[in-house]
Amino acid sequence: MSRTVGPARKSYAEWIDKSRQIPSGMRWFSSLAALTTIGVFACGATIVPRLSVEEMVVRSELILSGRVTGTWAAWDRHHQFIWTHTEITVEDVVKGTHSDRVVVSEPGGVVDGLGMLIAGTPVYVQGERVMLFLERMPNGYLRTTGMGQGKLSISPNGSVHLTYAGADLFRAGNRPEGTALQSLDAISATEVRRRVADLANGGTGRAR
Repeated sequence: MSRTVGPARKSYAEWIDKSRQIPSGMRWFSSLAALTTIGVFACGATIVPRLSVEEMVVRSELILSGRVTGTWAAWDRHHQFIWTHTEITVEDVVKGTHSDRVVVSEPGGVVDGLGMLIAGTPVYVQGERVMLFLERMPNGYLRTTGMGQGKLSISPNGSVHLTYAGADLFRAGNRPEGTALQSLDAISATEVRRRVADLANGGTGRAR
């Protein structure tokens, strides 16, 4: 029997911890040029800690590769925030429990003519192959670790590419630098998987 991790279609989430899940600085506005007559709840800039590969692996509950098979948006159960849910058909799991399908949930989206936009959240395309680093939110949703940093797109030739944009990344505190996420860009998904699996199993994750 197949198993799906994440919220079901057309269901609402439990109340969210806003301090961790919804960036501040949002406002309602109407954007005729961009979204015709849709009202939009927007966050123009999002500040996100820059994470190393090691931090991404440690923070993520689930690391997987798969293909995007569906996307839908819904309000939370209190009708205050919109979430976009993306279904991923799982091909490979590097860390965490294996499931046939996983639902990834990101804040933002359009429902009933109203929209919420947050800079730095990843965008998914039907049929796209991805490698995802996912962490569990207090409301039970799985969301990309470090916002858009947690989504890598896999090209037809098998190489991975970073996709995050729209967020200001900064290095917080005096944490060790670690391996830059950019070091994974444009190398083969097979090699990225090997490095990530090595880190998840207590290794160094170094290139061969």
